[in-house]
Amino acid sequence: MGNTVASDDKWQREWEIERDLEALCRAEAVKKDPKRLERAKALAKKKLEENKARLAETQRMVDMGEGKNP
Repeated sequence: MGNTVASDDKWQREWEIERDLEALCRAEAVKKDPKRLERAKALAKKKLEENKARLAETQRMVDMGEGKNP
């Protein structure tokens, strides 16, 4: 069983490295395309605002005693 765990860990590490490489390649492509980069930045800003609103709503509920702060 020890070899199986080691093998699984090695596979996991290799899979993560492959995913990181893919992410870096995509990031380079995005950086080279100004329109694509601006769209990605706009989406990131939108998602950040959504998360801030969600956090504020959660905090409001906690302050009112309606839930627990996660």
